[in-house]
Amino acid sequence: MMMHATNPIVIRILVVVLTLLFFTTSAAEARDKFGIDVDCPSNISVGQNVPATITLESFECFVTTARIITSVVGNSSDTFGGIGVFGPVVANPMVSVPAAVDSNPPFCFFPNQTGTTSFPILSVPTIDASLAGTVTSVIFAAEFSTGAGTKVVLDACLVQVDP
Repeated sequence: MMMHATNPIVIRILVVVLTLLFFTTSAAEARDKFGIDVDCPSNISVGQNVPATITLESFECFVTTARIITSVVGNSSDTFGGIGVFGPVVANPMVSVPAAVDSNPPFCFFPNQTGTTSFPILSVPTIDASLAGTVTSVIFAAEFSTGAGTKVVLDACLVQVDP
């Protein structure tokens, strides 16, 4: 039986490659895999829904779905400690977010690729009259569904409420 001596250069290269692979995979997994960005107007009138544009991001290697939930929060009736919370209400029960893959060829390059979708939406709770003359927070939540469970990401905008 003949034994072959292992080349120490090959072992060193293998150790370096495996170490780099471990650290790059760990760094990629630490990054959030979902995101939301909301663009709202600066002013809105009482009784209206806040129109917004939402951009959803997914760094997953497969198509995901998200449920969009909105709330309106403000200083109700302009009183000290009078917080008005309107909602949460489901604004869109299911939005499809594309996979983060390169289309040619179809490979997933997490974290470099992003699946995104943008769409207009109205906040479901209308702006209540008790919020007139205040700056109100309009909160948008995206609840992403994956095979491993759900992940919620939030974004909000501040809107001046005109009477």
